[in-house]
Amino acid sequence: MLRLPRDAPLDERIGLTAAEQQDVISVAQLRLCGLSESAARARARTGRLRRLHQGVYTLSHGTPSPLTAVAAALLACGPGASASHRTGAWMRKLRDEVRRTVDVSVGSRTGLRHHHVVAHRGTKLRPQDVSLVEGLPVTSVARTLLDCAPVLGRRGVEKLVREAEYRGELDPAAVQDLLNRAGRHPGRGILRAAMGDMAEAPGRTASPPEDLLLAAFRDVGLTGFECNPPVDLGDGTQAFPDFFFPAERLIVEVDPRASHDRTSSYRSDRRRDRVLKRVANLDTMRFSDEDVRDPHACALEVAERLGLQRLQIRAA
Repeated sequence: MLRLPRDAPLDERIGLTAAEQQDVISVAQLRLCGLSESAARARARTGRLRRLHQGVYTLSHGTPSPLTAVAAALLACGPGASASHRTGAWMRKLRDEVRRTVDVSVGSRTGLRHHHVVAHRGTKLRPQDVSLVEGLPVTSVARTLLDCAPVLGRRGVEKLVREAEYRGELDPAAVQDLLNRAGRHPGRGILRAAMGDMAEAPGRTASPPEDLLLAAFRDVGLTGFECNPPVDLGDGTQAFPDFFFPAERLIVEVDPRASHDRTSSYRSDRRRDRVLKRVANLDTMRFSDEDVRDPHACALEVAERLGLQRLQIRAA
């Protein structure tokens, strides 16, 4: 509750309180502002308040924004509630998907169910497991990764790990501390494996075709590569190849049709390939999005190419 001026008008008190939490307010907060529960119901009937959940209202009349929906879910679930799981990943910009359903972690059973809210009950959260994002309590990056692991699987949570690392939000020590105290959490083994995968091939994928090819590389046992690392072109600029095998001086690129159908893009890519070959002695393999419909075939082709190069390196 904000410290509002005692002589502030009722509507100003309500407006200032709601403005601090994405335009939502609870019945308990309305009461502290000076509005009784019966008066709140009366305002809801006349349209001055709009009910989002039992005991939770908004002052706006349009479609609630995703942040408003999260704030309303947190108020509905009561003190100690935190946005978590896939909602936490979206709040922390690790995932683009905006789900209508809001995931919330609560410390104990509330006995209430709310529309489009999944309350993950009995979750033991320590103070370091929660922080504020946009003024709302959200599980930490480490905790969000752990909770998402059994839902998204090893490859899905690996993508979140890579995004967190790219954004500078990944703290391996915090993840390890959480794994050490995670007990029998169903995401513990999955997250540990995903962290290992990311460490073996650092970097971040930037498109669904790259995700498919990365998974195929894993399946055929390819190692010793990075995802979208910076490579100096020798003129003060850098390229960011999709995959780079530094030992073999090999770049692997995926060319989605949407961005490479234009003649200018085609020429630019080939010009860059020639520069990389001349400046850094780097060879490039390119696959189209149609090629990546069979990612394992692409991965096997890369493996064959690498096998020949590794034989040449050993022979030299």
